[in-house]
Amino acid sequence: MAVSSLHTRTLFGVISLYLINFAAARGQNLPISFSQKTYGFDGPWHAVTIGVGGWDPDNSDNADNDHPFAKPENQTQIDLYPGGSFASSVITNAACSDFTTKGECGAGGRWKQPARTSISWSPTTNDNVTGLHESAQIFRNALTYNKNTVFNASIAVVKSGNITNPNGTIRGLELGNFALGAEDQSQTFTLSEDGSRPPIQAWTYPGFLYNSSQIPSYSYGLHIGSVSFNYPGSLVLGGYDKGRMIGQTTSFDGEVPLLDIKYGVETGGSPLPFDSKDQLLVTNTSQPGQIQVNPDPLSPYMYLPKQTCDAIVNGLPISFDDNSKYYLWNTNDPNFQTLVTSPAYLAFEFPPMPGQTDNVTIKVSFALLNLTLTPPIVPAPVQYFPCMPANPKSGTYTLGRSFLQAAFIGRNWNRKTTWLAQAPGPGVANQGMGVQYTDLQDADITVTGFTGENLFAKSWSNHWTPLKGAAESNGANGANDGGSPSESGGLSAGAKGGIGAGIGCAVIALLVGAAFIFRRRRQKHRDSPSTQSLFSGSGRQSGSGTMQRWQNENKDVHAWNHQNNNYTPYDPYVHGPAPPPPPSEPQEADSIPTSGPVYEMPVPERRP
Repeated sequence: MAVSSLHTRTLFGVISLYLINFAAARGQNLPISFSQKTYGFDGPWHAVTIGVGGWDPDNSDNADNDHPFAKPENQTQIDLYPGGSFASSVITNAACSDFTTKGECGAGGRWKQPARTSISWSPTTNDNVTGLHESAQIFRNALTYNKNTVFNASIAVVKSGNITNPNGTIRGLELGNFALGAEDQSQTFTLSEDGSRPPIQAWTYPGFLYNSSQIPSYSYGLHIGSVSFNYPGSLVLGGYDKGRMIGQTTSFDGEVPLLDIKYGVETGGSPLPFDSKDQLLVTNTSQPGQIQVNPDPLSPYMYLPKQTCDAIVNGLPISFDDNSKYYLWNTNDPNFQTLVTSPAYLAFEFPPMPGQTDNVTIKVSFALLNLTLTPPIVPAPVQYFPCMPANPKSGTYTLGRSFLQAAFIGRNWNRKTTWLAQAPGPGVANQGMGVQYTDLQDADITVTGFTGENLFAKSWSNHWTPLKGAAESNGANGANDGGSPSESGGLSAGAKGGIGAGIGCAVIALLVGAAFIFRRRRQKHRDSPSTQSLFSGSGRQSGSGTMQRWQNENKDVHAWNHQNNNYTPYDPYVHGPAPPPPPSEPQEADSIPTSGPVYEMPVPERRP
């Protein structure tokens, strides 16, 4: 019996060791940190920092002095928007030659293209909806994040291009993009029509990591976050951050039907004369209906039918500006400040994922839809609402970064499955529900976030001011928090009384025990660092040294101050109910920086 037990333990140990080694061999998810800098003529927005440049030292074709290896000293650190497919794109000095204003072009960094001959393919983009026009050439070079280098990555080097604003004016390309994969892990390019030269292979960054077993699946999870609330973005390759998802998820491949758009209030009274509105999704035929949409982190706006934009802003302190061709907030209207600091939201309704019955609702707080236009889009900074009238030839509309501030998006490329879910608000620690990186396996077709009662409201509670009114939520509330108990039905009065008596006795016993434990641990707790609940406290972080260091590093950053209703130096630690300290003097419009990111189309396809 003992021998059998010994053999069993030995076999179990061998299997366990094998499984551990197998798990280690396939790698873990790779979180990508976001840049400390933010950008945006129409944001501001977050970006990621990627090292561009260098060659594979094991490749004999690259072993010469003209092509340095992918060492830090041979790389250029460039900030890029996360999103897009196949080739990542970078801006060059040539692309910025027509734009002389500082920060207008290549604000995230420019790349000096290598002398090595590029691949002959030169993709071009002309998108009349987004206004992007660019010409690029594909290079095969290294992309590096935190010592994770992909040699021979596919890079689109942009040599010329611009953005046409809605009113027809032109501005430069501020940032390129960091592609998140594609239907294939790599691209193959022929070098000669007669086959005399062998084809070459250029990898997507996550495609190579998956192919070399450095991440568990060919997938990603992304949440854009919000600069205005010091809510950093979250990007994970081969996995996702569970703390950026709450409630149910919808899934699709390609486009997803948008069923309706609604106005609602999460808690308290409505800042507007009405408590809720639905059927705000109006097609170009001026009839309520559904449309196909593509969630795209490279697009800045919500590109929707003009009839829909007009229906949304009807009754709001927003009007369409004929000069800029944007919807602008009327900041002098008393309802403006009340609305953008209240629990009011726009709810976007999507169909359920296969096997589920309830539609998925993603709520976008109006606080996230109060964004800033700066020069060169407009002469002076102004607040705008990011609904952009569109009539795409393909019939598919786009929900861009402004929408994705409130939504999680992820994809498993090998399973042709994209996920879309509600993202939580900033929370106390400005990390949503808390950081919880989770692997995605190759066969996964579902993802799981946090579920529970009122998670959306709790994650926003330190960042809005409920109005006096109805105690229960209005509009589309509750559709995506995993459900809540009904007010009708439940326990009988006798059962409640019995439970109450039992709880009373238990509480007395606990108090006696707690008093004893408290006396023994009083000194220990006095010396221990305090902890803070995710949904308690003001969310304001202290420390003059930290604040001073942040201000020194970001002395040129300005943003719209939600409490003071003006432009001030942006304070990342003040986003709770306590108002921020007033600036020493008002900021002049001309002092607002003119640098920032704009939409950069992925090359050669746009598909998250």
